[in-house]
Parts: sequence; C-alpha cells; structure tokens
Amino acid sequence: MSSTPAAAAPEVAVPSTTEKLVVPEGMSKKQAKKLAKKAAKKGGNKQPEFENVISFDPPSGTRDFFPEDMRVRNWLFSQWRAVSTQYGFSEYDAPVLENEDLYKRKAGEEIVEQMYNFVDKEDHRVTLRPEMTPTLARMVLSRVRMSAEGSHNATAQMAQ
Repeated sequence: MSSTPAAAAPEVAVPSTTEKLVVPEGMSKKQAKKLAKKAAKKGGNKQPEFENVISFDPPSGTRDFFPEDMRVRNWLFSQWRAVSTQYGFSEYDAPVLENEDLYKRKAGEEIVEQMYNFVDKEDHRVTLRPEMTPTLARMVLSRVRMSAEGSHNATAQMAQ
C-alpha cells in the first residue's frame, strides 16, 4: 500500500494594518479572523496553521432551513399556492441545471461568468439555474415545438 505525503495545512497571514486577511478554501472569514487573532496574541506575526478545518456555514448566498424555519416556510408557501390557484395560476418546475447557452443568449458572457458553471459527465456545459425566466421560455418553446411536430393538420391565417 503506497502512502502519499499529507498536504500542508493551509496558512493565513496575520494581517497588519495595511494587509488583507487571506482566507483558506473551506473556511469562513469569521473563522480565519478568529484563528489569526489567536496566532497574533501567541507569537506576533506568525502564520496560524489550519488543519482539517471544515466550515459549518452553508455556501455563500444560501441558507439552512431547520425544522422551525421549514414549518414557517411551508405554511407561507401553502398560503401562496392557495391564493395563486384561486386566481387561476398553475405551478411548474424545472431542473436546477440548465444548458449554459440558454443564459449566454439571455444575459451575455459577463453574467455567465458570475454563475456556477461546469462541464457535466456527458461533456456538456451546464449552469446552476440562477432564475426561472429563460427556463420557462425554453419549456414553452419545447411544448410549442412538440405540438408543431405532432400536428400536420394546422391551418395558418394571414392578413393581406
């Protein structure tokens, strides 16, 4: 059995008044500041060592829903659904992943660079869906296309 050397622990420079704190991947800024302060107290401007640090914070821009939060959220959503249904709206849903091109066409390269993009196992460029508008347009167009492909008795009306 071969063994590989352990990766060096990430380090964070203790910032002086003009330096910026560099936060290791997987660690919150708050955790890094706390450890940097401890290191500064112990030995001046030494580099604090971070071993096996796991952040307990959800990724930036997301949040956890604990049971008490879910009860409120589910109640609110049920009220929203009831009122929406009462006024004739219907619910729809779509995959959380979309083809990257769908968003490039709508928003351009600059916005795509701000999204979570990756290449999937089938070598397609996909993105985590940041909003529903392009997805809804894609869904409507796919249904129109299916209707057009399945029906050959359509008539066209044209104004002269």
